[in-house]
Amino acid sequence: MKKAILLLMSVQFLVYLGFGIIIPVLPEVIVQQNWDNLHVGGLLTVYSLASFFTAPFWGMLSDKVGRKQLI
Repeated sequence: MKKAILLLMSVQFLVYLGFGIIIPVLPEVIVQQNWDNLHVGGLLTVYSLASFFTAPFWGMLSDKVGRKQLI
């Protein structure tokens, strides 16, 4: 049980680390690439919508198959 919690905690840490690094830096990268500012909002919107629509699917799949097999 301790290994499973350690694995889940490390996955959560990496996810939040990615959010903490990528989302704040993304606007600067897009401006340096000479893209429109609209691209920043578009990329974040697409990510949010994808998360919103796929979360129920992953939840249902983890209920059927089990979290350990999915991870």
